[in-house]
Amino acid sequence: MPQLKAGRYERGRRSTASAGKPRIQECCEAHKRGDKAPAAPRADVSSPRAAKPATAGAKRPTRGDEVMELLRREYGATVEEMVARFSIKPHNVRAITSVEVRKRNLKVGMPGRAHYRVVG
Repeated sequence: MPQLKAGRYERGRRSTASAGKPRIQECCEAHKRGDKAPAAPRADVSSPRAAKPATAGAKRPTRGDEVMELLRREYGATVEEMVARFSIKPHNVRAITSVEVRKRNLKVGMPGRAHYRVVG
């Protein structure tokens, strides 16, 4: 392979330190011969799912699941009760209730002010 002349085929100006040097840099002897670097050892992975350990399948209940559990009781639950249990604001209790009822296609009755209960 012919070496490039200094300053030719280059973009921009060359610095004074590299003015007399060719653009193609010298490499190690193995690279000159065309040898490839040894590949890193790979782990035996047949599929991405095989690497995960088997779980028992028990899913941690979400806050929405816990709210719906309270609302399914015979007398339901009050907003104050849910605020105390989950340490959240009343508007968040109403939002969670609204989302879960819509998601699960349920009907919620209000036997009293700020008192919710799943109906039917």
